[in-house]
Formats: sequence, C-alpha cells, structure tokens
Amino acid sequence: MQRIMALLFAVLCFALPLHISAETINDSYLEGYVQAVLEQGFELNNASVQSEQGNVLIRLPPGKEDLQKEIRSRLDSLPESVRIRFQTAAAFDVADSETIDEPIEKSEFLPDKPLFDSLMAAPRWPHFSASYHRYLDREDLENVGHTSFGESFVFYRRNSPIRWELGLQAGVFAIFDLDADSYDLINADYRVSLPISYRWRFLSGTFRVLHQSSHLGDEYILRGRAEERENLSYEQVDGLMSFDLPLKARLYGGGGYIFHKNPSDLEPWSAQAGFEWVSPWGFGDLVFPLAAVDVQSEEENEWDLDVSVKAGLQLGSKTGQGDNRLQLTLEYYQGHSPNGQFYDELIEYFGLGLHYYR
Repeated sequence: MQRIMALLFAVLCFALPLHISAETINDSYLEGYVQAVLEQGFELNNASVQSEQGNVLIRLPPGKEDLQKEIRSRLDSLPESVRIRFQTAAAFDVADSETIDEPIEKSEFLPDKPLFDSLMAAPRWPHFSASYHRYLDREDLENVGHTSFGESFVFYRRNSPIRWELGLQAGVFAIFDLDADSYDLINADYRVSLPISYRWRFLSGTFRVLHQSSHLGDEYILRGRAEERENLSYEQVDGLMSFDLPLKARLYGGGGYIFHKNPSDLEPWSAQAGFEWVSPWGFGDLVFPLAAVDVQSEEENEWDLDVSVKAGLQLGSKTGQGDNRLQLTLEYYQGHSPNGQFYDELIEYFGLGLHYYR
C-alpha cells in the first residue's frame, strides 16, 4: 500500500497541471483573488480592486507605492490575458492619480527567485545553515554539529499561463562529532540536481534529476569508528507538488525513484510530504513565528516514517514566502539517518538551528 501511495504522489505532481488550462476568468473571481493576495500577502486591507474584461486596476493607499513590483510578481501566474495596472493617490483621487502599467517579460534569464519555494523542514534541501543536535540514546554519538552549504539557481524562465523554469540545485550537508578533540567530520553528503519547476496560481511543483555521493571523514576513519566503509552514491528522479493555503500555509507531497545506485541492492522507491506555516502576524513587521514538518518514507527501510519538525522565528520581509529570510528554529528528528552510509540506523535528536533562505 505504501508503495502505491508513493507512486500516486509522484503521478499527482505532474498529472494535475496537465488538466489546468488558461480558461477565461470572470471579473468577480479576479477581484476576489487579487483582493485576497493583497490582504493575506501584504496586509493591504484598504486597497481597492476593480476588474473589467480581464483588466485589473489596483488602487494602492498612500505610502505603499514601493510594493507594486512585489505585488505584480505575486500575480504574474495569472493567464496572459489578464492585465494588471496600479493607481496611487491620496484617498484614491483618480483624477490626480498616477497609473503604472509595466508589461511582464515573457522570457527571463537568471531571474531572482525560484518558482518552487524551499522546504523548511526537509533534511536535504540546499540552503545555508548551522545547527546543534543532541542525539538521544546513543553512546557513540551525543553532541553533533550540522552544517549545510547550498543554493537553488534559475537559468531560464518562461512566463505563460503555467510558468515554468530550468535551474540548478547544489548542496553539501555535513555532520561533526562535537565531543571529539578536533570536532571530527563524520560524514559529508554532496548533492547536485537539475530541476524543472512550474507555478500556476496557488500550485507549484518541481521535477528533478538528482545525484548524491557520500564520504566519511578522514579523522572519523582513523579513529577506528568506521567498522565497514561504504560510500553511498546514487542517481534519482523525484517530483514534488505544493499547494499554497490561506494564512501563508503550504502543503506538499511527492515521491522519487533511484535508477542508479551503490550499493546495488538499495531499494529504489521513496515518498515525501509536509506542511509549512509562517504567521502573517509578526512582531514589529520583522519577526514572524513559523512551524514546519516533513515526513519521508523509503522502501529500503520498510516504509518506516522519518519525521523532521521545526518551529521558531523568521526574520525577513513581511511579504513572506519567496523573500530572503533568516530562521532561528528548534528542531526535532526521529527516523532513519539521512547521513550517507548510516541510512539504515535509527536516530532521534533535539536541536537548535540557524537557517538562511533566499
């Protein structure tokens, strides 16, 4: 049953967008959708929205003119037939207002941010971070340092009713024994992938061809800690689909298949799902509470659940997902180790982490 669920997740990631077309959207729907984006994403409860035959006019209150580019970016997943214009004036005095109408480029090279946003609780999503983990019920390993160095880049984007892009992801994930004299490197995982991502309104997804190789630390080996050395390496295809929910929440799911592997008897199928939330209400328009959970399951480990949970505070723009942001999080993990050749070992830890996303 779990294997069937994993397959259904993967099929869902790419089958659903095939049924989405750029049908004509009525003006009432457009007004309601744009108003919801302004209120939930930018707290512009006093903005005015009017739509006539797909021409949307947004009247911004005084002092909010600098949000025009960000609002347009949030709305450019609407069909090409929809035209967005802005109007600003004190008390919405149309006679004295300024109308701004900037066309959206159909093709973009090296755009700023990916269409598919980072997964906050996933143990192997490329970003910059440093964390302390306290392992439970382990005599050989108790205090562990974890670092990650990575990023997602976009080479080309096409802005059509369903926006899509080509990019690159790369990251290094390493753990260190903080109880050793020289903080021995235990394991480092190297990941690189080529994602094809898309977005249509509240839906986004990504399909990746991924390579991972894992390497034990030299000092860890010299200390005789590695009883049997086996550097895990594989190539995998995977897919994820994400649903943007109200109040800056997000639900995602998908699956993957390993098509080339070492060791050769590694079982290929995997599934992944999760939930994220960043509060739209913060402290001083700078600090916002957050919570995230990521659940993964692999055929290799009899489909046992690996659960990663994070909760804490985010520092960044009040516009939310997609912006540069720094997160301070309390962390908990229970399941099979995501670290290289230790994939068949059960671990449990609490921790504290600092994470940067763009």
